[in-house]
Amino acid sequence: MEEFIDPKWKGDLTAKVFSFGFKFLNEDNGMLDPLSRRDKERFFDYFCALLEGKESGAS
Repeated sequence: MEEFIDPKWKGDLTAKVFSFGFKFLNEDNGMLDPLSRRDKERFFDYFCALLEGKESGAS
């Protein structure tokens, strides 16, 4: 999967989005279920920020 998170492949934005997604998938992908609505919103806000080419302080 390293080639998909390499910015040389399709740019920095794609690398960041894929890196974030792969990190999530490597963990328990049901991990969002027990989180509060606020925590879920933070997760998806960060994901959307990556898709829009913006970054927040979250990681």
